[in-house]
Amino acid sequence: MPPTLPPDIFAIIFGHLEARDVLNVRLVRPYALLFLPRGSASEKACKDFHQLSKLRIIWDSLLQRDVIQLDIPIPGLHGRALDTLAAEELEHAFHTALKLRRNWVADSPVIRRAVLVIGVPNSRIIALFLLPDESSRRLISLSSLYGQQGVVVICCWDTSSLDPICIARREVRQFGRMAVNRVASSHGKIAVVVGPKLEILSLASGTSSPSQAFVTSASIEVDHDIQGVDGFHGSLVLTRDRLRSYLWDINNPAAKIILINDATQPGQFLDCILAEQFIIVLKAGAMELYALPPSIPAGPAPLELGPVVTHSWQWRVDDAAMSVRHGPRTNNGVTILLRYGTLFPWAVNVLHQYELRPNLFYDPFSPLTEMNLPYDFPPGLNDTIGSPPHRSYFNHADRGQRLAGKLATVNYESSEDEEEPGLAQFTSSMATSVYAYQEEDNWVAVELDEVEGKIILGHDDGFITIQEYV
Repeated sequence: MPPTLPPDIFAIIFGHLEARDVLNVRLVRPYALLFLPRGSASEKACKDFHQLSKLRIIWDSLLQRDVIQLDIPIPGLHGRALDTLAAEELEHAFHTALKLRRNWVADSPVIRRAVLVIGVPNSRIIALFLLPDESSRRLISLSSLYGQQGVVVICCWDTSSLDPICIARREVRQFGRMAVNRVASSHGKIAVVVGPKLEILSLASGTSSPSQAFVTSASIEVDHDIQGVDGFHGSLVLTRDRLRSYLWDINNPAAKIILINDATQPGQFLDCILAEQFIIVLKAGAMELYALPPSIPAGPAPLELGPVVTHSWQWRVDDAAMSVRHGPRTNNGVTILLRYGTLFPWAVNVLHQYELRPNLFYDPFSPLTEMNLPYDFPPGLNDTIGSPPHRSYFNHADRGQRLAGKLATVNYESSEDEEEPGLAQFTSSMATSVYAYQEEDNWVAVELDEVEGKIILGHDDGFITIQEYV
């Protein structure tokens, strides 16, 4: 007997089904046309089910439950909001997101497409950065010219098209350091040290000439020897000399803040997270969190700030990186990936994934103090990741490169008794995916576009390879 429930009730039932079940219901329609009498109640029920399987509310529910709530990126949106998509587009987004995730976490992810971009001739890629603009996936490449000391070329590439094109290019002499704005902002895209000045570069609109697309939106005379441009967030820029770090607001260059380093924890600067209310600085010996005032005061002497909280690493850190997690479940925690140094002249092939877990009792409207922190200190260890086993695809033992990784785990269940791991725990897991490998050693820079499923590699001959996994 064909179902007699109202369509609204069936729509609710469909919302509790798995995507495979919804698609199976849709497949009944072709068989009904072949074997059921036209106009019969059973044939009409199959037709109604077929239409229900294409409802927008069904695929919006599946997308929310099986993709968004699991923090799975959705490629191909290019800044479009989900509520602007039609039912067919939501269904396509659902399948594309899961297809990318399945390939992304496989032992040997399949490269669906590889593009070789001809970069700057007679150069070497130094670094690659993706601009935080979801509507247009733009890539910044930094290349040093062979035989010309202190001369670099900064390029901006539009990677949203099948064949990436250079939309902006600038040659910089007396190059010092560079940082890319981590938020989409009207204050500029790049902060670069040119001689004694700190210049802010923006992208001009309406120009077809790459050589004229980069414009200098601000130029700041710096009164110290800049050893690094460590952060760029909105209008805030973090620089440092040999002893101290300085925070600038490019809208008011006369005002600045000096961050006082912890004298008991000196060490090489590795990474930072710059926000409106605080700065997290990661160094070889420690991690420090500084509270920022609502605005940088101007005066005859700069404001000096010390860290609110400091965490010392158990061993000296050789290299590290931090990133802020964004998602409905992860609540903007901070992932810290680091490699400890050793007394040996070679690096250890083990990475450690720590998490700064959000403090659920943090009050952003109260002063940031040791008792009111945005994160729970100290960071907790989530995983130790070893290098994947050596495979037979290498014909030479003395050279070759692998691009390996693992989907990061996240656990925000706090534990007061959590301790640093011992050496015996260091090889408890290993990278589970080998994305690419080669016999040569000419990969010198890498950037990851997790949303669009791309890995971007810079070569020592100025070329750029874009590998697509969806």
